[in-house]
Amino acid sequence: MTAMGAGTRFGVASGALVFLTAACGQKATGGGDGGVSPAGPPILIGASLGLTGDLSGNARALNGGIAVAQRQINAAGGILGRQVQFQVQDDASDPAVAPKTIASLMNLGVYGILGPGASSEVAAVAPTLAAAQIVELSATATSPALTAKQTGKTGYFFRTVPNDDYQGKAVVQFALRGPGGDAGANGCQRMAIVHNNDSYGTGMDAIIEPYFTSKGGTLALPAIVIPPDVQSDYKAQATAIIAAQPDCMVMIVFAPAGDQLVRDVLAAKAADTSGHDFSKFFIIGTDGCYDPSFITNGRTDPSSATSMSWVEGVYGTNADTAPPGPDYSALRNLYVSQIGLAAGQTDMDPYTANEYDAAVVLALAIQSVGSLNDRSKIRDAMFNVSRGRNQGAKVFGPGQIPQALEAIQKGEDVNYNGASGPVDFTDSGDVVADFIIWRVTSQAFQTYSRITAADLGN
Repeated sequence: MTAMGAGTRFGVASGALVFLTAACGQKATGGGDGGVSPAGPPILIGASLGLTGDLSGNARALNGGIAVAQRQINAAGGILGRQVQFQVQDDASDPAVAPKTIASLMNLGVYGILGPGASSEVAAVAPTLAAAQIVELSATATSPALTAKQTGKTGYFFRTVPNDDYQGKAVVQFALRGPGGDAGANGCQRMAIVHNNDSYGTGMDAIIEPYFTSKGGTLALPAIVIPPDVQSDYKAQATAIIAAQPDCMVMIVFAPAGDQLVRDVLAAKAADTSGHDFSKFFIIGTDGCYDPSFITNGRTDPSSATSMSWVEGVYGTNADTAPPGPDYSALRNLYVSQIGLAAGQTDMDPYTANEYDAAVVLALAIQSVGSLNDRSKIRDAMFNVSRGRNQGAKVFGPGQIPQALEAIQKGEDVNYNGASGPVDFTDSGDVVADFIIWRVTSQAFQTYSRITAADLGN
């Protein structure tokens, strides 16, 4: 997998502890005036990221979002008159490793944690963090089961990406319309589903299957369940899928498995001798494949951008992590000036905005509490700063973080609108957002169409 590109400014090794203040050219200690008259040591916030493993393709995005937020907050004087320092550790994208990573961060005395990235990892660590009253925010974990464990405003888990109740519906709505937008001619009536045997895969499958059949669709064969860890091949599964003659295949997997699965299914289709017309067959991935490594490793030669790509033409769904508007543009300008786009990129990696928003809203919440003595108050403040305590609260976006911090210091009611969307936390710590249908075109993710949150609420 591609971890972080050679052009990135973050020197991250597997299992290493990273001080992003140093990476941003700032001192590791100091107060609100940059260290001339420190108000105290830095306020530590942890980040449990998959720098290696299945989610490592998102490492540049998540690190970049955190780095921009940290620099921006500290340039504005920090929070509570002190600098903020994000401590990043690798959880290997593994639910067996994540609890050790979280324990390590807790031992450092962090006042909140960004991540982990995978739903299975969050499920493994959320009880520990809730017991310690430490707020946890994930920019990528989407399982609805995580919402089900929350009780109105009493949980400590938040996320800046919508849960799969919405994504599952987006998958079905696109499948029924088909690539041509004409359900009669191109829509999927017979669906094959392959999903991870984890909270991410089983959770979304439990949404897609009943929603699809309620709309008149048929499952071409029972859902195929695969291990979360990538296998050397999926030839047996591919053979079974093609033999069932579906109109489309949905894969709820991470990028490494998605690459191999697409290769094996296309090979099985090419070898089919049944005479069935597969000319309108299409593949739909989900957010687990909306990862730069899905494209890179989908090439016959991953190191060559001009080599043939197996995933060219694959469709997929994802929350709109780059919504059009001034708030996203403000973050993009900051990111380009401070981090820079990788060679060949025209925009930030997916989820950069979501991780940035997670870092900023947590900092604003700590600032609004006014002290670090009660972590439960930080949890309560997450709701207040994300949507305002009252209707008519003053709105601040990524371009006004210094002003937002100042307004909070004055006791004003603040409503943070994020780069990834409104980021108005529900009482269960969720957000609502629009979705995109993406398509791999010319070795890049292109937005094929959009589905609004209102449409997905039906």
